Amino acid sequence: MKKVNNFVRTTLIGGFGIVLPVLVLFIVFNGLFKFIANSIRPITNIIGLGSNIKGVVADILSIIIIISICFLIGVIVKTRVGRFAHNKLEKRILNKIPGYSLIKDTIKYFSGSEGKPFTSVALIKPFGKEDMLTGFITDSHSDGSHTVFVPQAASPWQGDMYHVQKENVFLLDVSVGDAMKSVIAMGAGSSKLIEKYLEEQKTATIKS
Repeated sequence: MKKVNNFVRTTLIGGFGIVLPVLVLFIVFNGLFKFIANSIRPITNIIGLGSNIKGVVADILSIIIIISICFLIGVIVKTRVGRFAHNKLEKRILNKIPGYSLIKDTIKYFSGSEGKPFTSVALIKPFGKEDMLTGFITDSHSDGSHTVFVPQAASPWQGDMYHVQKENVFLLDVSVGDAMKSVIAMGAGSSKLIEKYLEEQKTATIKS
């Protein structure tokens, strides 16, 4: 019963960790979209378009305006004053919004706007047992060992760091992006990782 309760609790928390940031992002975007669309509808009325076309034009203009605002903010944040203001706003307000940090880090990672900290994907046995963990190599050392980051399911920017001996690290020919998707999806799609592991183990056995 305890295992069942733990499974239900961790699954709910993991699902909540995915849904909440997406929900917050949707609410913000939807609210901004409606506000802009309602604000420019009087302009479309003045132009004298048909009732059906008015709504479509207003929606298209709203999307263009939102994209333009995002671009303008991006330009401003690249300036010294903009960076200072953004850092202050982020520290005092944005970081306190549920899911903000997760959304921000995920977008930065997949957009490549910052250097990616992971060099490759691996399955590791940190305690020398048969159970394996999905991890990302963050550094390699002269003795052959690796520093590996093992993320939490559904929250890839939280997890644990391990220093693992070479014999307990199994590097996989899988992209970091594909592995990260399986982490965000709470393990869905991990079959690709396992298949690669089995394939590479089979190849290594044949060579030996």
